Amino acid sequence: MMEIYAQEARSRNPYHLMAVYLSAIANSCTDRWLEAYADLRFLENLQNTYQENVISAEELQQMTMQAKEMVLQRDDHEQKEQLQQIDDRYVLLQANLFTSYKSIEGYFRPLSLDGRFYYMAGYLTWGDSYMNVTDSGSCLTNKFDIYQIEAISKDKSYVDSFPCIVPVVANTDTENYPNKFEIKTGTDRYSFPAYGFKKYDYYRIDEPTAFTAENITVFGKPIPLHHDPKRKKLVLSIFLDSFNWKVIKEHSLKECMPNTYDFFQEGLICDEFYAGSEFTYPSIASYWTGLRSSHHKMLNQSVKRAMPADRKVFPEIFQEAGYFTAKIGGNDSVIPDFGYMRGIDRFLYQYWQEDFFAHEAVHQTIEHMEAFQETDQFIWLDIPDLHDVAGVWDMPLSVQTSCPIHVNEIDFTGRYPGTLYQTPSPNRREVYLKEMAYIDRQLGVLYRYIKEHYSRDEVVVTLFSDHGNGFNVDAGQPFLSWQRENVPLMIYGPEFSHNICDELVESVDYGHILCHLAGMEDPSLAENDGNLPAFCGGTEKEYVFAQSQHPDREYAAFVGTKDYRFYLESYQKVDKDCRIEISAGAYVKLVDMEDQEFQNPDIMEKCKAIVMENIRDFAY
Repeated sequence: MMEIYAQEARSRNPYHLMAVYLSAIANSCTDRWLEAYADLRFLENLQNTYQENVISAEELQQMTMQAKEMVLQRDDHEQKEQLQQIDDRYVLLQANLFTSYKSIEGYFRPLSLDGRFYYMAGYLTWGDSYMNVTDSGSCLTNKFDIYQIEAISKDKSYVDSFPCIVPVVANTDTENYPNKFEIKTGTDRYSFPAYGFKKYDYYRIDEPTAFTAENITVFGKPIPLHHDPKRKKLVLSIFLDSFNWKVIKEHSLKECMPNTYDFFQEGLICDEFYAGSEFTYPSIASYWTGLRSSHHKMLNQSVKRAMPADRKVFPEIFQEAGYFTAKIGGNDSVIPDFGYMRGIDRFLYQYWQEDFFAHEAVHQTIEHMEAFQETDQFIWLDIPDLHDVAGVWDMPLSVQTSCPIHVNEIDFTGRYPGTLYQTPSPNRREVYLKEMAYIDRQLGVLYRYIKEHYSRDEVVVTLFSDHGNGFNVDAGQPFLSWQRENVPLMIYGPEFSHNICDELVESVDYGHILCHLAGMEDPSLAENDGNLPAFCGGTEKEYVFAQSQHPDREYAAFVGTKDYRFYLESYQKVDKDCRIEISAGAYVKLVDMEDQEFQNPDIMEKCKAIVMENIRDFAY
């Protein structure tokens, strides 16, 4: 009974110290030592984050070592491998590989992520790679590439599945730099020195080929060069961080982003699409899992918890269908730590504020599309630049020179530190419009490339966002106003033409939409919170739902229909373990579509029930 209750408690709230501790005890008592070890490592993470202990650090260390020893004593290679993967994850968290501001020795390395082995190597690091022969640095100073490892050896043969591209890291240490390759294809032999330190080089294989290297070499998983008529040639997801659709309703898409308008007006533009959360970490997890934030439970970014392993994310569906999948960009909330390596064959990243702004992200996406044009591709593209407006950081040259000097004056405040909680700001809004135009110019290059290289029935392109900005929300609006949560969803593909859609859609529906447009079905989609909209042949939902469940801030919820909007905000702040003392009461408000408040007890109770159903694992 203890095991049953402990595991249910940990499942319902993975941030609760006692729940995680009791789960570790229960797993130990039932000889589930690997699971106990995972619990204890996570408990260590929680105690360090909260600066609060349910057991002393010394006792926790003893229990952790005991659990590890019990696993190592077993003749179970798979469990030992999983143990190493658990340790690798916490090494990654401590080293902070994907968000660190400090140089890290041995930055490029093998990685164990989500049960698979990868090699993280440099990308375009020509100076370091060919002259200095070094790998020290961080994601601020380097772009990096991640591919799954197929073999680490001196010899590798390819006898089928060609043509294909093989990503290879020839030099993993400085002792034997440079490596030397001998390659045999049929009756031909080639030999040459392989330069480049801890970076990928790419070799095209068109016939049976054997590599013989002088030194240990990392061979990545081959990329088959093959089009399948059942697949689209290109499925491209363009994620624009921090895009209030309210701005478009006020100014029009054609005025703000003419290239984007010209491209997507040939497809479908959704006017009533809503994100599920107020910031990136929980919001994008809802896109990938199809679960609302209180269900996927990625709520406290300080804890760095990954998406639930027992839920298939939609890129895995594309990968299983034979697409060559890639994630390109520099958003620090969409990183391997959080599970975003799942379903991805190539992960290209650098922290965006250093060298992965819109122009570079677009360039690298086109480079990827061109390099692997003989495959069927799924690409997730991050463009976080709009977020910089809220941070009052330097804008691109053309934005700075086109803005009047008064916009530099700080004309906003915020309830809490951070970019998401700002009050209305006319100055920030003015900069925001200029930044939208800048991003649109960069995207125009991408749109032209797509139209020049693909027919409409070969592609599905979507553009969407994760949340809006507080400075674009009108004064007097609730924190989780529709003005913050109403974001873009635009679709270019064969099924739509010149359509504006006012159907209610939310971010958990995204995987359903994309898989349908790509002609794929997967039973996992039926298990999430999403829905296939009527514009795809499904059914229109009655309401959309969004929530903010951030520790040390009031819980907020939004329920929106075609006739009214309901808002709730707790009087008490969310606990550090994400629980909500809802019994202490909450402020509620019901407004019509003109934002006029009205009373209707039946609607109030219906909306409260929707909120309580979504937070039942955390409310008390």
